[in-house]
Amino acid sequence: MKKNIAYILVFILLFFSGNPLHTVFGKYTYIVATAITLILIKFKIRDQKEFYIIFGKVLIFLMLIFLGQYFVLGFISWIGAFNFILKVFLGAIIVNQLQSHFVSILFKVVVKLTLFSLFAYFLINILSLPFIGYKIDSEQMSYFIYTISNTHQKQNDGMFWEPGAFAGILTLTLVLNFENITYLWKNDKSSILIILIGILTTQSTTGYIITFTIFILKFLKFKNKYVSAGIIFLFVSLGTYLYENTGFLKEKVDHQFNQTKLQDKTQYSNTRFGSVLFDWHYINKHPIVGNGFHESTRYADHVHLQQMAKLGENLGSGNGFSNFLASMGIPFMFGYFALIFLNFKKKGFMYSIVVIVILLLILQGEQWLNYPIFLSLPFILLKDRESMRYRRYSVT
Repeated sequence: MKKNIAYILVFILLFFSGNPLHTVFGKYTYIVATAITLILIKFKIRDQKEFYIIFGKVLIFLMLIFLGQYFVLGFISWIGAFNFILKVFLGAIIVNQLQSHFVSILFKVVVKLTLFSLFAYFLINILSLPFIGYKIDSEQMSYFIYTISNTHQKQNDGMFWEPGAFAGILTLTLVLNFENITYLWKNDKSSILIILIGILTTQSTTGYIITFTIFILKFLKFKNKYVSAGIIFLFVSLGTYLYENTGFLKEKVDHQFNQTKLQDKTQYSNTRFGSVLFDWHYINKHPIVGNGFHESTRYADHVHLQQMAKLGENLGSGNGFSNFLASMGIPFMFGYFALIFLNFKKKGFMYSIVVIVILLLILQGEQWLNYPIFLSLPFILLKDRESMRYRRYSVT
């Protein structure tokens, strides 16, 4: 595969994983995305037989869940189910096409997008220079690979729907390159700095916490336990200082936590903590098959939320993990993480644990399991250890 095609494939995966501009395709969004992808690879899926065996097993598992929802709930949106399966297929074919090079190409594409976002952030958000863009709605303006929203004017959205989403992609890129961070710091320091500056400009609470966690876990791997302890102490001290002295970080967490303490278990909330409390009612109600994606079953006991959803209001659950537990059930979530664990375990037990921990943290924020980039992770192919080395990455 040509190198440029590889970059375009990863860009497509990212673009259709949260760039507000993709909504111009409406209900055909993922049909369009899949069609473009298949055209780019000339309808030649790599290792076709092996791919369809793996994807077929996942498809059967998903169909069992959807059929279970149909019989238990009495209704399921089959269009919604098909759309979800299409997202999984889109992510799967892209990572399968790039195989062990996917992590490297993702890193390079994200660095380039982040560098562009930093220039755009400075010119548009800080200097307020006028540029021609596409108005998505009353809140958002798109510049194709950069987005600005009225509610986050001094924060960097990248090309995604909000700063927290951009931070989610940046931290995902870091953790997928977890084993290469030391090598990258020594040989491509500028790229690491670009990603870190990008995370800083998002001013995302979740993004800061996850970045901090990634580097803490990385330093735990130092052979010299005294050096490790010293660096970890330094990071903890710095993290504590930033939390206590950075208004938006401490106030946001404290405010959401205090709201949760006053919240009734059946009361809807779109905060990180409040969503868990609200979703628990539905997780407990249908723990095996979940409550589906359609508002009539997902919010079966909250008629006013069903009416709000029908009027087109985005209810915006604040916790991607608890929302999908409530929507798709415990077996789905267990299966998702089990596949990722088994796949990444090929590179080492601790590496797989780190990936799982960071993914769990990322999902405490945005609804990432609605997008192909996160649905593709169980399909990432990791082979020999040398293929993970950044210096050996290439696209043939």
